[in-house]
Amino acid sequence: MAKKKTVVKKTNKKADKELIMLIPIIFLLTVFMFCVRAQAVPGRIGGFFWEGNAEYIGDVFAYFRMHVFVLVTVLFGIYFVFSIFSGDAKVDKHKVYIPMAVYSAMVVVSYLAAEYKNVALWGYVERYEGTVTLICYMILLFYTINSVRSEKAVKLTFKCFMVACLVLGIWGVFQTFGLKVEKLPTFLWVPKSLVDSVSAITGKISGSPVTWFFGNQNYSSFFMVFPICISAMSCIAEEDTKKKIMYASLSGLMMFCLWRAESMGGMVGFAAAVLFACALAGPKNIIKWRKSLGLLALAGIISMGASIPSITGQMDEVLSAERMLGVKKVYAEAQKSEKLQFVKIDYIKTEGKDIIFSFAGNEYAVITEDGRLDKVMKGAEEISDTNFMRVYEENVSGYDLVIVETARKNWRFIVKDNESYHVTTTGY
Repeated sequence: MAKKKTVVKKTNKKADKELIMLIPIIFLLTVFMFCVRAQAVPGRIGGFFWEGNAEYIGDVFAYFRMHVFVLVTVLFGIYFVFSIFSGDAKVDKHKVYIPMAVYSAMVVVSYLAAEYKNVALWGYVERYEGTVTLICYMILLFYTINSVRSEKAVKLTFKCFMVACLVLGIWGVFQTFGLKVEKLPTFLWVPKSLVDSVSAITGKISGSPVTWFFGNQNYSSFFMVFPICISAMSCIAEEDTKKKIMYASLSGLMMFCLWRAESMGGMVGFAAAVLFACALAGPKNIIKWRKSLGLLALAGIISMGASIPSITGQMDEVLSAERMLGVKKVYAEAQKSEKLQFVKIDYIKTEGKDIIFSFAGNEYAVITEDGRLDKVMKGAEEISDTNFMRVYEENVSGYDLVIVETARKNWRFIVKDNESYHVTTTGY
């Protein structure tokens, strides 16, 4: 009687190595998008005169994510180098390395020429994309070019990204009902050292507009166009009807989030992408893909129907007569009033409840009392309005603001608790 042969299963070391190489790419396309963590970021990082005096400022969405990105890129960059020397990885020849190298060199030159080195190196408040981050982008691109080598790897990465987008889409639906990051369990996004201070940073977190975990609806809306296009192309390419419906539904969910982000920039970007795709495809392909395009159109109509208040709100803001004629109206009023002479501003600073402007080496102090405008001083002399600066009060939405009008801009300030603050379009 013949002996049975023992079959020994051999692990595919090459496949395992490729899977390991995919870890940072998959991580950055999935988990990374959910990385939010409250951080106490050092204040006055640029050393600018107009920065606040706070030693630390709160950040939830950008600072921690920047550190995670740099750490992952550096770790797997080192791993890739060791893999090359061990023979487990190789570098392919590509002409694309030339523009990548030129770009990296120009980034470094820009840093070396920068006046504010700290800002150039790490970035600035809510936009921590300085030299370090930009160089890491190039390292990651180089890594991806030489790591993704099979159709299986592409499909796995794609599936993981689509799942992450599905979760983000569901989270976007929750956000339309007012669910914010700050309503999640504190331990998920606040370190123990900052639990007592979390109330100081929750005001930065937006409510009903869909921001996902980007912190700014403009950032999220432009990103949303990408998964919409990817899922739409997948719907067209897929032959199985059930999968077509699945991709069309995902595209519809992403479109719903786009409308609900209430960002005209994202909507315009999406419209441009659709027009470009139609022109590129041509009439023959549009007819050929009519089934898939019908599903996508239906998904778009449903998503728009569920987002009418957001869409009409954005359209009204753009098309309203007041906004369209705003430039002419302001210009007409300026023509009636006495024009202010342009004089370069040396600096602006706030000292307690007072506001200091310097024009051509001369300081002018706007003095306030009990949150209201009192007088304007040049040294020890009280002055009235000059021909290059006009100071007055204005009540906006129930707040008394001190307005310093110059030839090119109106500077708005509010005084609270004997401290003066510059009021921007997003707060002070």
